[in-house]
Amino acid sequence: MRKTEKKIFLLGYYGFGNWGDELSLHSVINDFERISQDTPYSFVYSVLIQNQSFSSRSVSNLSLIFRKKIFTILNKIAKSDLVVVGGGSLLQDSTSFRSLLYYSFLLIWALIFRRPLLFYRCGLGPFYRVLSQKIVTFILKRIKLFIARDQESADLAKKLCGHSNSIKIGIDPVVSVHENFLNTSYGKPIVGFFVRECSFAHEGLFVDALKYLQAKISERVEIIAFHLEYDYNIASRIAHQVDCQWKFFQSIEEILSYFQQLTAVFTMRLHPAILSTMMDVPWFALNIDPKIESFANWWEKKNLVTWQNLSQETFFRLFEQRENIFKNNDELKKQLRRLDEQSRIWLHEFFDQMDHFR
Repeated sequence: MRKTEKKIFLLGYYGFGNWGDELSLHSVINDFERISQDTPYSFVYSVLIQNQSFSSRSVSNLSLIFRKKIFTILNKIAKSDLVVVGGGSLLQDSTSFRSLLYYSFLLIWALIFRRPLLFYRCGLGPFYRVLSQKIVTFILKRIKLFIARDQESADLAKKLCGHSNSIKIGIDPVVSVHENFLNTSYGKPIVGFFVRECSFAHEGLFVDALKYLQAKISERVEIIAFHLEYDYNIASRIAHQVDCQWKFFQSIEEILSYFQQLTAVFTMRLHPAILSTMMDVPWFALNIDPKIESFANWWEKKNLVTWQNLSQETFFRLFEQRENIFKNNDELKKQLRRLDEQSRIWLHEFFDQMDHFR
């Protein structure tokens, strides 16, 4: 059967060096390719990126567009068949209001040219400005489908757009990243700490708790910079204070192989927690991000720590309780996989109706 080619324009925080976003892109494209096998469509992707040297997939149906080439971007959007926000929390103003304006402008440009908008397995918010909420409300009222990655994002989307017909609750795309990875039997000699910048006082608490843990366990402690540009300084600094190794990754395969060597994860970022879950690694997190808190609801937040409650013994105490806290992880993984599969079902249904959108 001859397939109809569809031009997909993909928006996200791609090419910024954060492996969580790059893993999301990898998974989103895999989902589209799986859908292509069961629909009369083939897909050609234009991916908006920050770094011109970035390369996610060396395949003929994907082109990379540098985010500062605004006229090229606008032309690609105008000629696309579908504009997709794939993974992450693209629309929020906690990091930067300018970033929200930039991406909102591109989405509104797509609406001007009557390009269908799909938010696929995304987060939403937070918004601290009234103007931000008004802009996002304008966009959400005109999208074809919003598949949220968590309940909180879905609730916020419903609140802003005033209806729920186009809003579904799926799961973060990183849930399925490991599926096609060849599992190899490794030992579990490492406890990995995925860090990000924090205040000097908090860093001191963190180092004290880490040193205590290191003195109490036989496993090796390592510090990981998951977003190299932003995490490099604190990762190298903490590793020096604790006298341990620190590392960063250069490929998805390297990340997945590394997780097979972990007996536990402590993280300040969401996606190491998701990977840990799906690869059966107990994880704990500092509750510094609403996205992490939302995901930790699956374990009744027993694996969360606040800065206020962080003491010298905290990491060791959690490490000792890891098997008990994660005793139901297999059942939770089944639920996450069901949401993962449901997300693709909705995507399939979306393309079944696509020719009726214009």
